Amino acid sequence: MTQALSGAIAGALAATVQARYRITTGGVAGALTALGGPEPIPSAWLTSTVQGLAVGIIATSAGGPTFPATWHLLEATLGAPS
Repeated sequence: MTQALSGAIAGALAATVQARYRITTGGVAGALTALGGPEPIPSAWLTSTVQGLAVGIIATSAGGPTFPATWHLLEATLGAPS
């Protein structure tokens, strides 16, 4: 079984997000890999005391045939990626 984990890492000091992914095959997790470069975001998105960032999933078959897809877990955590 192959699983893919993806996400965006927010950098509060630089006010950026960085998309990353990890592929797990047969229970063995691969390296956390950056996808593109950091993208700027408004610093208020990271400093508000009354609003947080939205977290979600989007998927596409990129013009190919459709396929069933499920996600087991989606979480957001504070701190550096591991």
